[in-house]
Amino acid sequence: MPYTFFSTSTSNTTWENIPIRKVIHSTERLGNYAESLAKHHKITSRITHVPSLYKRLEDNVQTLEKIVSKSNSHKRYSKDTPKGLDWLLDNYHVVDTQIWQTTVDLPERTYCQLPRLAVGKLTGYARILALAWYYLEHTDCHFTTQSFCHFITCYQHTQILNIAELWSLPSVMKIVLIENLRRLSKAQMDKHLSLIHI
Repeated sequence: MPYTFFSTSTSNTTWENIPIRKVIHSTERLGNYAESLAKHHKITSRITHVPSLYKRLEDNVQTLEKIVSKSNSHKRYSKDTPKGLDWLLDNYHVVDTQIWQTTVDLPERTYCQLPRLAVGKLTGYARILALAWYYLEHTDCHFTTQSFCHFITCYQHTQILNIAELWSLPSVMKIVLIENLRRLSKAQMDKHLSLIHI
């Protein structure tokens, strides 16, 4: 049974707000991890009904917009930006552009044609979504071209990604980064709201 990684905010389960972060790996260890993933990954052509990645992306956009709106209101009336949300307020126009660009570069119909995983916690989702997720959670979302290329190269020592997967990787990376931005921002806003209501 796959985890509900991409349900909408109406479910509001605790783990959905946990940042995408685990033990940080060095570049060498990332390579070893990628080879291990490749040995365990199995691909299926069977359609597994899992929560829509794109509905989750839409929900992430709505959540981020609400957080930005609330933050601006707090800043306007209390002259104080909720701690940790300065970057989001200053750069949301960039985030918004990247979200739009992602849906243009990788429309849902194209994503649905990518090879899907038959096993693991991301069963039913695209294999490259799992690769992006695992890379980012073991780098604390600190992307570098060198470490990511090493990660993908090591994975392909065992399993070769097709051209559509390689082409789609940048867009899928953005989707996971946006997911984590939502989690981090919501955690900061919830913390801020809890403090002002004490």
